[in-house]
Amino acid sequence: MNAKELDSANNPSSVTVLPAAATRTQTARKAMPPLLGLATVVLLGLVSYWVAGWLSSSFKISLDAVIIALILGMAIKNLLPRTTTSIKDDTPPETVLPPGTVITAPDATAEAKQTPADKPTISNLARYVSGAQLGTKFLIPAAIILYGANLDISRLVALPWQVILITLLGMGLFYLLIYWLNPVLWKMPGRLNELIATGSAICGASAIVVVSPSIDAEPEETSTSLLAITAVGLLALMLYPIFRAMFGLSDELYALMSGATLHQTGLVRAAVTQAKPALDQSIVAYALAVKTLRIVMLAPVAIISGFLHLRIQKDSDKTTKDHKRPSWTSAVLRVWFLGPFIILGLLTSFIPEVRTFMADLKPLESIVFASALASIGFDIDIESVILSGMKPVLVALLAWLGVMLFFMITAPLFIV
Repeated sequence: MNAKELDSANNPSSVTVLPAAATRTQTARKAMPPLLGLATVVLLGLVSYWVAGWLSSSFKISLDAVIIALILGMAIKNLLPRTTTSIKDDTPPETVLPPGTVITAPDATAEAKQTPADKPTISNLARYVSGAQLGTKFLIPAAIILYGANLDISRLVALPWQVILITLLGMGLFYLLIYWLNPVLWKMPGRLNELIATGSAICGASAIVVVSPSIDAEPEETSTSLLAITAVGLLALMLYPIFRAMFGLSDELYALMSGATLHQTGLVRAAVTQAKPALDQSIVAYALAVKTLRIVMLAPVAIISGFLHLRIQKDSDKTTKDHKRPSWTSAVLRVWFLGPFIILGLLTSFIPEVRTFMADLKPLESIVFASALASIGFDIDIESVILSGMKPVLVALLAWLGVMLFFMITAPLFIV
């Protein structure tokens, strides 16, 4: 009997050390499912970008790639088997013991002798889903930073102060009708009302994606609000030409209402470029400038929302003895990517070379954003979204109608 066999006989609990090559192979096998999940959301982003372009060119349907990607991510995630152990929660359920049961500390020796077969395992399918969900950690910041290229602040110089004022009032009215009246009228649960208000008032999907982490929104709340404002935005895009003809809206008023009330930049651009009769290019630029004003408000709104959420969370937590108020720094750090977002917006606005370079990267921004939304879709239980019903869509629709009516009554007083 050689020394190795003698040691194994005398010490049966000794562990056999695998060769380095075998260890690397096992590590690579564990890493493959998460990488495949991440690759899936990137592929969904590419597919969604292509589908959105095809719908726009072939059928004149302005459906954002991010919504297509979100729906695809949700569909794939919810078609997967539900018996998979999740990496997020692989602990066994809590056991209720009868009264008088004596609880002893676990036997360290027995735990040490536990074989790998006895330990809870995480399936490759769970690793795949978690890899897809991992995209939210860096795809969302990357997408928001790239979105800063849409922030052409130089457009705001040409806006009269009256237009700036009425646009800000319209944004405030969205919050009043959706967020502040929620406890009285809508009674939507959680943070859903705040996300719908933000998406309606600021810049649609981008605003919801930015504000969601700052207020600790649930994935289902994020997806429901995204679907609600998209449905209302598409309906508004179809109704605006009818309202223009029905009420005899001037070109300036039509452009102002499009830029100030439509949820996403793509919808604003579609409303003013596809208008019949066609609008002058200066009117098109006017509508996009009004929309830019709303996008500029994304950073302060996200920071204020995060600060108020931290403050409410602190006040409601009765278990902690730390009575220190949350700081603005904490709120800013939650949305740290808004700093590069603003910097890129300033560079794009005032340096023509940067503007040209970022225009060439526009497809990349759309694909990254769509991939981020596909990653969010992998974190959503579609049954929860269905259970929310039509109330979020109805609230978003009523708010949009209220703000549109506000502009139709007050805007003629500001526009000569």
